[in-house]
Amino acid sequence: MIRAAALGFLLAVTRVAPAGAQTGPRLTTPEIPKRLPDGYTVLPFENVSGVKGLEWMRVALPIALAEKLEGHPALRLMSAGDLIVPEGVAPGFVDEAVVVAAAEKLGARFVWTGSFRRPEWKLEMRIRLWAVEDGTATVIGEERRLGDFSDVFNLLDDACATLLAKADRPVPETARARIERQPTKDFYAFTLYGRGLLGLVGLTGLPVDLARAEKDLSRSVFIDPKFAEGHRMLAVVYTRLGKSGKARGQLEYALDLREDYHAPLSLLVRDAYEAKQRDEAIDLAVRALSLRPWDLETRYLLGEMLWEEGDADGARRELRRLTEVAPEHLPARRVLVLVHAAQGNMEDLASELEEILKRDPDDERAKLDLGAAYHALGDDARARAVYEGIVAANPRHLQALKFLGDIFRARGDLETAIAYYEKALAANRNDPRPYFLLGSAYLSAGDEDKALKIYQSARRFPRYLAESYSNIGALLLKRGEHDQALPYLKTASLKKPNNPRIHYNYGLALSQARVRDRALAEMTLATELDPTEADFQFGLGVALLRVGRVEEAERAFQAAVRLDPEHADAQHNLQLIDELRRRAREGEIQIE
Repeated sequence: MIRAAALGFLLAVTRVAPAGAQTGPRLTTPEIPKRLPDGYTVLPFENVSGVKGLEWMRVALPIALAEKLEGHPALRLMSAGDLIVPEGVAPGFVDEAVVVAAAEKLGARFVWTGSFRRPEWKLEMRIRLWAVEDGTATVIGEERRLGDFSDVFNLLDDACATLLAKADRPVPETARARIERQPTKDFYAFTLYGRGLLGLVGLTGLPVDLARAEKDLSRSVFIDPKFAEGHRMLAVVYTRLGKSGKARGQLEYALDLREDYHAPLSLLVRDAYEAKQRDEAIDLAVRALSLRPWDLETRYLLGEMLWEEGDADGARRELRRLTEVAPEHLPARRVLVLVHAAQGNMEDLASELEEILKRDPDDERAKLDLGAAYHALGDDARARAVYEGIVAANPRHLQALKFLGDIFRARGDLETAIAYYEKALAANRNDPRPYFLLGSAYLSAGDEDKALKIYQSARRFPRYLAESYSNIGALLLKRGEHDQALPYLKTASLKKPNNPRIHYNYGLALSQARVRDRALAEMTLATELDPTEADFQFGLGVALLRVGRVEEAERAFQAAVRLDPEHADAQHNLQLIDELRRRAREGEIQIE
């Protein structure tokens, strides 16, 4: 007897394939130092001169100081956004509480403060360096300097060097030229620069005035076109005004003037990143990290961009370096989750998710992913604990209920699985997933009536009508009701013309209804859509036999055995064909 093709059920459960990953290093970046340089920040200086015309120095002096300190290899600026001094309100009097608050907000180890006045038309500065630890600020030292206004940078250099030595952070000879560099030799350009900064930053009683900032900074760089810091700050103003093209031009100009100027370089990385100019942004990020390996935000952007470009190995390398020195950096950890999932590193994935939940216990997405990771590792006890914790907090959490059902179904406990799927369905009857999961579980448990009823209910979802009809048709076909199955399977095949399983089941129904030519066409289409499925090749062979095309049927059965050497039905039919041929040769029968 010819063995007919078995029924194939279509279950509407899909998984998205992970992103591909390139291998091999795309680029080279320096390691992040295991001990990061000490963070510092600066506060606006106090104007104790009583001269309102010098208010601009309240921001110009600390920013000039911070720009110089950026050349020190043992220090790193902890700034707020794209500015150097904290924005908004400047205190009228700087005390320990103000210093501690500023340090803790930005994570700084050192805080620089200062004041200035104008005795006999000279510039007198007092600069103080604080160390902050465990909520306590200690004055390391204070330096007073007096000189001509035009000598402002030399006064800053001298006071800065003395205080750094007192802090046991002396200026290295290799960095001296960078730190003692004069940003501009034109004091009026510096004055306009300071006025522009005052409009950009705003202080107590002096609101932000971007129009004024643009005007003064534009005049500053017009007077001294080589004033790189002026170009950089004018770019910040343009960014605030929404003039991105002009901002980019100023940043590029600043970088042309100073190739080692990290501040505009890091801003250009962000600009290219937001403009989705990935290749340029990656190249700029590599360049920025060669200057400041501890620039953690640029490191993060580089890792994220490498992931988006398909370089999973490079992304993992950069982001792991980042989290080793900054374990609290959750955005980096969340990208690492995607990388580990794509590469199938389930142990690393679980560890990363655990680290995220240590720092953000309310991250529900991380909990769901962690449960899935535990399940993939075969640790269903921990997976259940995660999902049960979610359900305990939210008894109607559809995904957690669904995952619990999946776990029990995989263990063969269909009764418990069905109970969870039923709860998932009750939690949200407008989600199609529980319908198909529940129908499949009922079917596995042998309850065809309930399975048929739930698939019928799933017809309410137009987007999944093909899946509903396919499952209904396959179930009716399994029960021998091929006449009732035919319209469902025909409709499913029209709605999902590229689904080989639907065509296969439709071909079975047509074959049982003795519509043999049409059955052959459907089986042929199923094998064309998926030539790697042994059952489809076997079904094609049966359809060919039933229309008398024995040699073609034999080739189809042989293909089924090649794909599945244990395919007993295909082997049986091949033996049957051999036996019929033997009997034909001996004259017992005639093969038509």
